[in-house]
Amino acid sequence: MPQSPAIAIGQTVTCVPLGWQFYCASTPALITAAATPTDVFTISGSASGQNLVVVTRILFDVAATAAGAQLVQVVKRSTANTGGTPTAIVGVARDDMNAQGANVEAAQALVQSYTANPAALGTATPPLGGILLTRNVTAGALTAPGAGLDFHFSPSSMENGIVLRSAADVLAINLAGVAGAGTVFGATVFWLERSANN
Repeated sequence: MPQSPAIAIGQTVTCVPLGWQFYCASTPALITAAATPTDVFTISGSASGQNLVVVTRILFDVAATAAGAQLVQVVKRSTANTGGTPTAIVGVARDDMNAQGANVEAAQALVQSYTANPAALGTATPPLGGILLTRNVTAGALTAPGAGLDFHFSPSSMENGIVLRSAADVLAINLAGVAGAGTVFGATVFWLERSANN
């Protein structure tokens, strides 16, 4: 009889119910932030409302011309940003096939980076009115891989993931309107989607 693989004490196990699909999206290169950056990286829910989006993790790092400290906050918004210069980033399925052996559909979440601030920011809502951290910025280049900020909302299940139900729901990385000269950033977001009717 086949045996189940052993799970070590203290090991984190991720459980994903049937019907959910994994996606991720990354900035294709370092992005130059605005001089006084607000929201620089966002993920929004499905514009059609057909899929429920649950954000599980965001990796983020920042560098500038001179070393210093940078405030970084994660903000959930109940209305979408408007204006600015956003660039859409394509979400990639982490498995091309679903549990039924069919091709996974394209992600419905919208991921964007900003080089010019939104003209108007969406309304910030609890519970993430913001997670505020100070990042020591390295002069000239990003730090070694793994040394950036890791916002891990759901380490072992989807229970603590950030739910985005529509395009009006936005999760944003915000730099609090202050940054050093020549600030650049890179980010990766991980999320799951399933039909909102399930």
